Amino acid sequence: MYWPYGTRAVKMSVRGCRCAAVMRLVVMGSGSGSGRLDGPVPVFVGYMYLAWPGLLDGLTDSAAAEAQTNPPRHPPSLCSFPPTLTRHTMPIPMAVWAAAAVLAAYVLYRRLLPKPIPGVAYNPEAAVSMLGDLPSLLRDKDGMFEWMVKQAARHPDSPLVQVFLQPFGGRPAVLLTDFRESQDIMVRRGREWDRSDWTIDLLGALLPKHHINLKTGPEWKAHRRLLQDLMTPSFLDRVAAPHLYAGFVNLVDLWRARARVAGGRPFAAEADIHHATLDAVLDFTFGKSYPHRAIPPQTQHLLLTEPSVSNSSSSSSSSSSSSTADTPLEITYAPVHEAIGFMQHWTENFKRVLDSPFPGTYWLFHSMKPSEVRFRRRLTAFIDGQIDMAVERLESRRGKKEAGDGDDTAWVGSALEMMVHREKLLAEAEGREPVFKSQVMEQEVR
Repeated sequence: MYWPYGTRAVKMSVRGCRCAAVMRLVVMGSGSGSGRLDGPVPVFVGYMYLAWPGLLDGLTDSAAAEAQTNPPRHPPSLCSFPPTLTRHTMPIPMAVWAAAAVLAAYVLYRRLLPKPIPGVAYNPEAAVSMLGDLPSLLRDKDGMFEWMVKQAARHPDSPLVQVFLQPFGGRPAVLLTDFRESQDIMVRRGREWDRSDWTIDLLGALLPKHHINLKTGPEWKAHRRLLQDLMTPSFLDRVAAPHLYAGFVNLVDLWRARARVAGGRPFAAEADIHHATLDAVLDFTFGKSYPHRAIPPQTQHLLLTEPSVSNSSSSSSSSSSSSTADTPLEITYAPVHEAIGFMQHWTENFKRVLDSPFPGTYWLFHSMKPSEVRFRRRLTAFIDGQIDMAVERLESRRGKKEAGDGDDTAWVGSALEMMVHREKLLAEAEGREPVFKSQVMEQEVR
């Protein structure tokens, strides 16, 4: 290793650590009097000084003295070699590079492994995989929540089970299966347990501005003020209860008709329960402003087809053995109104997102489909139309109140009308114009 500027003592600093690696570098000149050193001698000297600095103290002292008497024409930087130091540089063996690469890969692998919480049960195979429990979740066909139940069943002796749903060293999720502790947290210790980042990420893909996806704070309190009247005893007794009662009376009438047609045979009730729940939500949210429901069309459809269904059922029962009496009745369902189809599609989207290990990523790509864009546009238009009707009823009722007619909230017949009424009161108290059609209002209605 040569430096063409003369014999100099080079003091190198690596990352701020003063490494006194002093090497005698001899000029390459012409003739025998140039003081040239050929071969690996300078390299050997450098190695010797790095290994045993005490052996070369005399050499470094003389080199330093010579550097003071004959200063270099171009002083080198303390942090780098001169640009001309290119020939005969010492190569680093490939074995060193390979060992460094293996060591770096091992350190990276260890850092990307899950970090279990001490004392909490977990799946051993997940702790040695950078993907955690994701492979097991993806192999399960029953969905995320059924998979979580299975994980708790794998550790029956532990009320706490941790699962690793975030790859590459993400924090674990802890499943609590003890009823008393769960009840205590949900009922008495709500201030200590805020909404988790995991549930916010899970539902935030569909409803980012819904109050269920907000941490407790000013924004969450503002949303709650908009909804604070919906759980009062007066509203539940006067508005919600009559709607719910009427909806489930329709369900009982439908099941009576199905039982009469079935003639003692069983029939599937899951879809009917889903329709009844949807009707209850529509009754509670929109009231009489949206007259369409899911259960009445099913009852009408069954009554229209009852003679043919009854004849086929009686003929099959008379010509078959007693074992066919347990065969479920085949049911055909009537189509529902378009807006109810929107609600059903929205529910299916929720299920897909909840079953996905990466809900945000899934919804990002799923929401860009043209069919989904059209669906969200039509659903938003439907909700905006319902808000317009609620505002019209609010304005007409406030005109009657100014004329001295009745209670301020006597006109309210649904949750949406109560929210519109509350937004009007909040705007008057804050000295601003009410904003009825906002992202907050729309997502709270959904």
